[in-house]
Amino acid sequence: MQRGVEMECRRRGFVLMVGEGGGGRSEADINDIAGRVDGLAVFPNTFPVEVLRRIAERIPVVELADPPEETGLNRVSVENTEGMRVLTNHLIQHHGHRAITFVGPSGSPDREQRFAGYLLAMAEAGLDTQTLPAPGRDANGTLGAGVDLAADSDATIHGLLSGAALPEALVCSVDAEALLYLDALERAGVEVPGQIAVTGFDGLAAGRVNRPTLTTVRQPMIALGRAAASILIHQIANPGSEPVSKELPVELVVRESCGCG
Repeated sequence: MQRGVEMECRRRGFVLMVGEGGGGRSEADINDIAGRVDGLAVFPNTFPVEVLRRIAERIPVVELADPPEETGLNRVSVENTEGMRVLTNHLIQHHGHRAITFVGPSGSPDREQRFAGYLLAMAEAGLDTQTLPAPGRDANGTLGAGVDLAADSDATIHGLLSGAALPEALVCSVDAEALLYLDALERAGVEVPGQIAVTGFDGLAAGRVNRPTLTTVRQPMIALGRAAASILIHQIANPGSEPVSKELPVELVVRESCGCG
């Protein structure tokens, strides 16, 4: 995404400055950054909403994803709900899976939108829903401090194997967690996709080289960055314009982990 912002800035004659948000920065620190640029692109939850709104009174601000609450700021995001609905439908209609468990239903707006897409597909098929927390996270989606993610995913898989039946598929809200579960299933001697399918969402490069390769929904990361920069540049040239909200399409990528490829 950063590369996309940089490419569009270079094309349009702007210079990109990259900084790390959060981490206990004060409002004075954030204002110092905002005072040295013509526009600001931020991830939701990086800074308090009230601070971003105050900054937006002076320079354009664009959020790189949907925020947890309406902020009235510019934003660019992807079709999280529709992407996950399409992926879940693929498991149901193409592979005939019925017992499909969603991993990581909470913790961020992106996760919750993807969970909504899973719920839609399951409801359309008349199927019961099942959920698991993401590795290292509790039921509220909070990531525990100092958690061994590999050990946690191993424990989750052990719990599934100890139950009455293994799900036919694990639908993970992000690729990174799907890859953790693929490793845990391999250590437990469970064949993917022979005994269970596993899917992710993001389109990480690691999913292409993993064995089995990971079925996922690919986000247009470079396009997201370019769109964010374009929105900022438009707002810089047109002060007082109405906030812009743009949602980009995603792509289902079927590979070995669901039985394709």
